[in-house]
Amino acid sequence: MIEKPKLLMLVVIITLSGILGIYAYAVLIEAKSVPISDLDSKHLGSLVEVEGHIKEVNWWSDGAMSMVLVDYDSGKTVEVNVDSDAATNLPHQEKLIPGAKIRVNGLVEDYKGELLIHVMSSEGIKLLQTALSNTHSLDVVLDRPEVFEGILVVVQGTVWDIEKIESISAITFTLQNQSDSGSYSVNCIVFNQTDMVDRDGMRIQNQDEVIFTGDVEYYPQKGLWQIQSYEGKESLKKVN
Repeated sequence: MIEKPKLLMLVVIITLSGILGIYAYAVLIEAKSVPISDLDSKHLGSLVEVEGHIKEVNWWSDGAMSMVLVDYDSGKTVEVNVDSDAATNLPHQEKLIPGAKIRVNGLVEDYKGELLIHVMSSEGIKLLQTALSNTHSLDVVLDRPEVFEGILVVVQGTVWDIEKIESISAITFTLQNQSDSGSYSVNCIVFNQTDMVDRDGMRIQNQDEVIFTGDVEYYPQKGLWQIQSYEGKESLKKVN
């Protein structure tokens, strides 16, 4: 015969397991698709599905995970908290980095007056696009550079003003592109690079078209935004 304390504990465990199972099922079946820009207090207590790019990610000592997701179109963000059990079982953990696009299913909660999405199942996070495929036109990046800060982006444009900085083994250049809304240009710097060649060894000169992969960062000394890479020539691809 099972003692009462043990019986009570068993009931609690079974109940919690049932709740978690129902939650995981509900996340996958009943979550309502909502743009990040539309999330507000009316969604509190609701299961939602949102898509966005990872802007920040943190892994905690207990195994839990938190992220900030951003909607590039509106610039709106939302925090996502993932329980330790769920985070531990996430596939492709190494790809959940700033710039990656994911789909999240979870419960909308209030934390100190701010909305967050609480994910309790590893099934609630799906990788849609890796950071390396985070391709954008310059006008999208430069219209809201603060949204992309610290995020790996892939941009294309024409190279101008190539300059070698031998003291730090780097090359700077201006990347320019035309769009329907006008002409856009951004300062770029490639560290660990002493010659202006691409990943295939192709020499790059002024007026050449290139694809450049780097992180969007603010350069306070000059008061401007730039795209920078520490990957040397691997960050450049000449467009023939």
